[in-house]
Amino acid sequence: MSFLRADDAEWMRELPAIPKAPAAATTRCFARRGKVIRLDDLVVDNDKEKRQKEQKKKRRDESSESSDDDDDAATESQKKLAALIKKCSDELGDESSMRDAPKWGEQVFGAQDLPVSRLELESIQWLSLASRTSRRDQASEDDGEEFVLDLLTGQWMLPLFLHGKSGNISSALLPYIFDKMAYSSNTRIQQAACSLLCEYFRKHGGELDWHPDFVRVLRCYGYQDATPQASDPAGAIGPPTNFSYVLEFLAVLSRSSFLQKSEPENYIFILARCLLDRKLLPFFSSIQDCIALLVNYLTEDEWTFCLPRLAHSLARVSKELVNVLHVTRKLRGARKRIQQLRREISFELLSMTNNELERQPKQVIFALEGYDLKDSVDFVQLYYHMELVDMWLRYDPSFKSDEEAFSTWMSLLRGFSLRIFCGDYRTFANKVRNRAAFLVSIYSEKSSSTS
Repeated sequence: MSFLRADDAEWMRELPAIPKAPAAATTRCFARRGKVIRLDDLVVDNDKEKRQKEQKKKRRDESSESSDDDDDAATESQKKLAALIKKCSDELGDESSMRDAPKWGEQVFGAQDLPVSRLELESIQWLSLASRTSRRDQASEDDGEEFVLDLLTGQWMLPLFLHGKSGNISSALLPYIFDKMAYSSNTRIQQAACSLLCEYFRKHGGELDWHPDFVRVLRCYGYQDATPQASDPAGAIGPPTNFSYVLEFLAVLSRSSFLQKSEPENYIFILARCLLDRKLLPFFSSIQDCIALLVNYLTEDEWTFCLPRLAHSLARVSKELVNVLHVTRKLRGARKRIQQLRREISFELLSMTNNELERQPKQVIFALEGYDLKDSVDFVQLYYHMELVDMWLRYDPSFKSDEEAFSTWMSLLRGFSLRIFCGDYRTFANKVRNRAAFLVSIYSEKSSSTS
């Protein structure tokens, strides 16, 4: 349907055609002609290049000058640092005050030389007969030992011992069992032999003719009276694990009256020397227990006679003071005799530097007042000296009632704790400071508890 009338359509057809716009004329682009270079332009360009080169040279010179200034500044800072280090070194003291702190330790055992224990089966008739019966033929020596070890590890030996079926067992079989405990590499045999010996000696120790030789055992383990100069590479160094069972058996004998009079003092010194060997750290607890038992084994008269001689020996257990102090600290136990022994050892060591030293608290404390902390003091020597004085005063009964000596001792300790700078890097300087502060608190607490 169209909305236009016929006349309108006709009219539109009769309109004149609109002429088209003429096409745009195409223009051809020609390349731009080069500029003509004249002599003046060359002169200007040359001057410009010269100015640029001069500016670059000026910048390089300025950069070089600033680099030289930086080098001079670095050199100056290095000089200042070197001067500061020298100043600090002078304040700290000479090289002797910066030496390494001494460490405890000394080789006590050399190479092992463990013997081979053999059993004379024919000397024990009932064992020889039992061995032949069990084997149903002529038993050899090895078969007899195997039979005895089977009885030992099977826990059949102890009932035979306790019921008196052994005959001459104390003179023949006990040494063999002791050697097995001390030298066998079989842990089961070691434990069984130790259990049998301990149980048997608790009940029949005083009735036996046989006596165990612990010194011989330690010699076989490599124990030497002096520090070994060279170790034998062919043998193991130090005691085997059997040493723990030997100590256990010795502890049992120390609780009885089986030891001879001269043995406890000798054993105490040997075991104290063992505390110097770092390889024996696993055995230290057992060694300390044995020493405490041996000290209490002596009667009162024997202890009074033995104490000065034992303290004299232990004070010279090593040439190094740090080792002697280590052994003295390791004497465990709060009993009166251990305290007396520590006190006597400390006095022996103090007497080595002062032969005229008297057994009075004032005299002992007075020796510490000679240290001047302002000068180049040997803090290592001061620390050990303070430890010895503390050990002697702590166990001296007269010191508790001497107020003047107590006041002098406390003021001396406070001086050490306050006058030593916490940043003093000299060897043992902070250790002296901290130890003095600790002793001040300990003695103050004791003083307040007694008052």
